[in-house]
Amino acid sequence: MKIKQYMQRFEQQGLVFKLFIVMVVSIIAVCLLTSLVTIRMSERLFTETFSITNSKVLSQIKSSMESLNDSIVNAVSHASQNGTVKNYLAGGEGDSITAASTYFSMGQQMKQIKSNVDAYDVGVTVVGVNGRSYSSDWSYWPVETSDLADSLITRHTVDQPRRLMYQYDEETAKDGKANYIIASKALMERTSDFLYGTIYVTIREDQFKRFYNNFTSTGNDIVILDSNGRIVSSNKDSLIGTFSPQLLKDVTEMQDQQLSYKNADVMGKSHIILSNYIPAYDFYLVNLIDRQYAVGQIINVRDIALICIAIVAAALLTV
Repeated sequence: MKIKQYMQRFEQQGLVFKLFIVMVVSIIAVCLLTSLVTIRMSERLFTETFSITNSKVLSQIKSSMESLNDSIVNAVSHASQNGTVKNYLAGGEGDSITAASTYFSMGQQMKQIKSNVDAYDVGVTVVGVNGRSYSSDWSYWPVETSDLADSLITRHTVDQPRRLMYQYDEETAKDGKANYIIASKALMERTSDFLYGTIYVTIREDQFKRFYNNFTSTGNDIVILDSNGRIVSSNKDSLIGTFSPQLLKDVTEMQDQQLSYKNADVMGKSHIILSNYIPAYDFYLVNLIDRQYAVGQIINVRDIALICIAIVAAALLTV
């Protein structure tokens, strides 16, 4: 009813007033549409440019992580092919002189094994079926070797003895200690498939941070996601150890569809997602860009609104 009354009043107005209203509405509409198109084009250009730049950064981070993996593979190979290590982890006690000699020889071999990863802040621990164990630094990874046999890390390792596995150390994290990522592999006799021990290369989470911390900033975050959807490393400490099934779904879809980036809601915010799968770790290296924050850095909506008001005001003054 009110709409009809307004229409009747409008029809009763003179031609000049009608032209004035039409002109004002047209100017505002054109200004708004132009602003929206400009914003959309700027967002698209920003997304394309940023994704190309950050994809190169992710490739660089991936390369650094693969270098660490290569060093760990060399250390594990050295241990698995070493007769002294096998004798220490599978042999009997013997007399005190033999035991001392075996322990000394194991210490010498551990130095050689550790030398493969000396470029990184990691520790090496071996545990044998005979109950013996040896570590390059017992203080680096504060766990009881007696508890390792029943740990999830060891069980997963033994289930796939031919594979070098990277796992988040959930049990140590529960104790309020530092976060660790453990590279583990069963030590197996090739001819008989007899498992005589396990080697653990322990990596503090902050070692992973060193690969990418310089590339992060406000609204530009990195997370490393395992195949179960657990965040094993991130520049945001609050995320470490948490699960994000939706993010895992997003990055697996990106990999399957070979997408360079994807817009999605992650943890309650709109993000641009870039991802790089690292087969050696079975991890996803994920870059999360806060869309609202990032676009806000290049598009000042307040300034655009003021420009639109100025254009409309200028147009009205010329009428």
